[in-house]
Amino acid sequence: MPTLRRLIEWITQMHAVIGFDLQGQDQAESILESVTSAALCVADITGDNVNVCIEVGMAKAAGRLYELISAGETRSPPFMIRGPNALFYEDDLGQLGALHRLLRRHRRHVLNAEL
Repeated sequence: MPTLRRLIEWITQMHAVIGFDLQGQDQAESILESVTSAALCVADITGDNVNVCIEVGMAKAAGRLYELISAGETRSPPFMIRGPNALFYEDDLGQLGALHRLLRRHRRHVLNAEL
């Protein structure tokens, strides 16, 4: 995770919150707050993890920008969270490349939105 965080923060020049950071008694509320206030949510839907799909649904319902990545062969994301095209990767290096391509597209948009 540290490598992914550094990559995200380097490309976007913004603080990144990763789900594993949010622990404690009010974890669900912390996740909801983080997702619905984020400039961009990036979700790895590898294995269609139910919690990740719920978090993407929260971002979608809140009108937040979101992007999907997934390991393995190209496939359709779960029906209710389809939207942007998901980027697929085969290995750790591919995951870093997918994140880089995805985040570069949003950097100018996110920075302009803050102005």
